Amino acid sequence: MFMRYRRNEGFRLEFGQPLDIQFRLEDGNGERTVSSSGDAKMLDISLQGMKIETDLNMPANRPSMSILVDYRIHKNNYQTRGQIVWKKPRANQWQYGIQFSHEEEIETQLLKDLKAFAKDQEHA
Repeated sequence: MFMRYRRNEGFRLEFGQPLDIQFRLEDGNGERTVSSSGDAKMLDISLQGMKIETDLNMPANRPSMSILVDYRIHKNNYQTRGQIVWKKPRANQWQYGIQFSHEEEIETQLLKDLKAFAKDQEHA
């Protein structure tokens, strides 16, 4: 696991051991759940989004649909809404790029937790 710097993102935390997450699909404004809860692995995360992998084939680039992702970073639980902006087949799995649509206060706490998580992993 390491942090990779990208000019437009600040950094992206990649996990050597992907993190377990849960997600569900909703209509674009979050008023109606479109799917039941699904399991996935988080491969990496930045303040702008994450890459996940799952065996479910989901639609991408549909502005009328959002994804709600539940995950834990460091010692805090997060529930973040975003859009699936790309997908790629990978062996028997699908990888998805999710662009977040969260607020600045969540970004501030997430940044602290990402830094703490990375620091803990360096010393493990």
